[in-house]
Amino acid sequence: MNKLLWMHVFYGKKRRIYQGFLGLAFLIIIFIGYVDEPLYIQMLDKIYYQNYFNTSIKTFLPKIFSIGTLMLLIDHDQKVNQIIIAYQSRLYVYLHKIITYTFIMTIWMITIWGFLHIFMSLFTHYYTLSFEILWLFFHLWCDNIILMILFLIFIKNTHINRGLIIIFVYLIYPMLIESMNHPIEFYLFPIFTIDMGHHFLVYAYKICYICIGILLGTAIHEKMQIY
Repeated sequence: MNKLLWMHVFYGKKRRIYQGFLGLAFLIIIFIGYVDEPLYIQMLDKIYYQNYFNTSIKTFLPKIFSIGTLMLLIDHDQKVNQIIIAYQSRLYVYLHKIITYTFIMTIWMITIWGFLHIFMSLFTHYYTLSFEILWLFFHLWCDNIILMILFLIFIKNTHINRGLIIIFVYLIYPMLIESMNHPIEFYLFPIFTIDMGHHFLVYAYKICYICIGILLGTAIHEKMQIY
């Protein structure tokens, strides 16, 4: 099953799409992070440049990763899955999809974070490794797993446009949370916002949300007909 998923995900032109996604993420990091200023100015205004970089990365990376996740899962519901379901089960296919796609998104996260850290360390003089960026990537990892579960539940061959609707909600929802400034919005859909804190309960709630989403997806897939 995993081999079939890997062949489907990285077959043909889709590889160029993923390379373009990584290239776009790298270009955004370079564009935001590079400062054409002398060394002494970067050292004197170190806090200003670091805060600007952190804020800009928090603004753009969630959008890039959400679009990358959509490209990864937009056509996950292939007819070949029906054959595997007939011999195994829907739960078998569903769990293997979760494992494979989670692994791919984790590799994406590690690759982009590694590029960010190496580039900023070599080509800037104000950058310092901070937990703020590390927590951002953990937030994005959780957010993209939530998106993955939603895509697996709602995106089908006949309803691919649902993925665009989910992404649209994901992109505008943080603005609604920031404008309303009420915790109930986060409880309904716990995705990253710029003003989000780093409290342990925030991450615990996201993990619980993911577990509930996986169980809900399992129940929904088990009730679907094979053909």
